[in-house]
Amino acid sequence: MAIILTVETGTGVADANTYAAAATVDTYHTNLGNSTWAGDADTKAAAILRAMRFLEGQNWKGTKTDSDYALEWPRTGVVDRNSFELDSDEIPQSLINALCEAALIELVSAGTLRPELSRGGMVQREKVDVVEIEYQPGAPASTAFGVIIFELRGLLKSTVSVALERV
Repeated sequence: MAIILTVETGTGVADANTYAAAATVDTYHTNLGNSTWAGDADTKAAAILRAMRFLEGQNWKGTKTDSDYALEWPRTGVVDRNSFELDSDEIPQSLINALCEAALIELVSAGTLRPELSRGGMVQREKVDVVEIEYQPGAPASTAFGVIIFELRGLLKSTVSVALERV
């Protein structure tokens, strides 16, 4: 049975499960020369859906335009990294780009974006034969994916941001 991708267009598609069609992701990776984006249609679609699970779990700015919408976008009250207010029916291109990048990560290694972390991932010491790894207390338990973080700049809430207002 073929995996069906239903694209959110900004109108609140009832059964939407992605922000980009497989053809969009294909074109994105072709344009960048990413030859690792390869496989049959279902393999790619499954990677896109796993990437969507990762993206849907992010802490987005603004508010969902309608609580009945299947996905977290479109949203209202979002100002991007360049201080432009996004339309309430907009799916930002940077979000689509982040999806394309996340899908590639999931295609190459399924589950990379949602690893199981035992004990919170705060390994103090790990020893295998003569190889030894010791992490500092409080070391992040997860891997940072720079290109995804870059694409999502301005769309996510930050836990360390400070708003300054000129009066």
